[in-house]
Amino acid sequence: MREAKIFPPAEDDTYPALKFQRLFQMEDRDIGRSWRMPNGMSMVAVEQAMWKSGLLELWDDCLLETRLTSDLAERKPRIAERFALAENLADTFILLNPELRDVSFDRTHWHELRGFLHGVVSGFNPDDLQAWIDKTINYPLIDELQDYIRQEFYAPESQSTYPPSLRRYFNEKVAAGHPYVDYELHAVLWAPSEKTVYRIFDELEARRAFMDLPALKPK
Repeated sequence: MREAKIFPPAEDDTYPALKFQRLFQMEDRDIGRSWRMPNGMSMVAVEQAMWKSGLLELWDDCLLETRLTSDLAERKPRIAERFALAENLADTFILLNPELRDVSFDRTHWHELRGFLHGVVSGFNPDDLQAWIDKTINYPLIDELQDYIRQEFYAPESQSTYPPSLRRYFNEKVAAGHPYVDYELHAVLWAPSEKTVYRIFDELEARRAFMDLPALKPK
């Protein structure tokens, strides 16, 4: 089998972790991932195909709580077929990306199986994948990170580690009358795990220390 190539997402607005990583110049901090996809496809193309095939649907009145049982498989073979397709795709993702073996999820529970697939094609790192599947996202901590970034943005440029190129990007959007700029400048537009949030904090604090600026990180 030929080795699959890694393609960066063609539209990183749909990949918030990867977009954050690029805009905040944290390529070495493992914020987002460009996972290998079948047949050298991009994550964009695979995600679009998954939506078209129904693999990312939230089914009927069962929604995310659907659990595959022998009784359900017998009564609703369409759902059993979707589970089989989703499992096969999960196996393919893991084969192409062995690190994904460390992400645990229940293959008989649609919330977890779908969450794994969608998280992979959304460019989430393993820690964020696991936290999303396990429903252990610390939203107050994410709010603290957003407040931190807000402070960096509104501080004088000489007293901030906010990337100058990103600051210019947002200022240009403000000048052009673009809506929701204040919301976008936080840039934490996904649900990172605690491990990822603290990696971001550590990098931002290291930048502040390098500039001999006081720490802002929550204690």
